[in-house]
Amino acid sequence: MSRGMQIFLPPGFVVLAVLAASGLIAGVRRGGIGYLKFTPAMVEIADVLRTRVLEWDDIADVKDHSESKDGKRAGRSVVLCLRDGSEQVIGGLNLYVPTGVPLYWLVRHYWKHPEDRMELVDARAAERFREGRFALD
Repeated sequence: MSRGMQIFLPPGFVVLAVLAASGLIAGVRRGGIGYLKFTPAMVEIADVLRTRVLEWDDIADVKDHSESKDGKRAGRSVVLCLRDGSEQVIGGLNLYVPTGVPLYWLVRHYWKHPEDRMELVDARAAERFREGRFALD
């Protein structure tokens, strides 16, 4: 092993170990790598790095693709277009449900139909999701 590797490899492994440990701790605290939480007032999006909270009223549009460079790499996604002109991309929908498509329609339905958002606090949202009863307008 060269002298450079002897000097730089151990600190590099320490940095990797700290990053891995912090990711594991965040995952244990959250009960997983990430989650989506929908309430009548807000949408909460958590991933390994951070948790974002958006009010439904801040969302101007819901799309299935992003115009931004970062959003295009997200795969199947829900793109929340905010009133301030920014986007919040919920990527990897197929990690939450098979194919991810029903989750997109669920978000879009509750965005377009605020009168149905009270379903999010009881079992009615799960029933709507299982039955695929979404307004496709």
